[in-house]
Amino acid sequence: MRCALVSDVMLLDGYPAKYISYIKRNHRWVRGDWQIIRWLKSKRLNQISKFKIFDNLRRSVLKIFSLVLLVLSAFLFSKNRNVSLCFLIFSLVSITVMYILEILNYVIFKESNIYGAVYSRKKFSKDMGGTRLNFLKILFEIIFLPYEAWENIDSIIRSFYRMTTKKKLLEWVTAEDRR
Repeated sequence: MRCALVSDVMLLDGYPAKYISYIKRNHRWVRGDWQIIRWLKSKRLNQISKFKIFDNLRRSVLKIFSLVLLVLSAFLFSKNRNVSLCFLIFSLVSITVMYILEILNYVIFKESNIYGAVYSRKKFSKDMGGTRLNFLKILFEIIFLPYEAWENIDSIIRSFYRMTTKKKLLEWVTAEDRR
């Protein structure tokens, strides 16, 4: 279609029902984010648009750097426990801060955000809400960190390869087709 911005068209991609579908969609989105990295130098984009691109790139490398910090903290534990502990805390907080804030919101104000409440009623039992649900999300975030970091590395490398070879740049499948 050769269009960089179309403001009057709305494309909807529903939330995937399965974890693998979510990962494949994220893989596709990260590839797309890295394919437009050159737009950061564009004079046509305003600063907010450039910031949005930069923020997407930052989020795509967050899990990679968090995993690297976790591994470094494990290797440095015997040599320097203070540095190791700082790496560990920084890594875990960086990937779980949204859930930590949600737990604080629930504890202080006794309310959960609308997405957490709706999600907990649909997928979990009715008593699984608030802090327990967010602790479960933190646990899953930590458990799946190596796999998601690997997928992000793969998508970044794949996008750079495709940009240099100019092949399969627009290859993607919707979440609906992945089921």
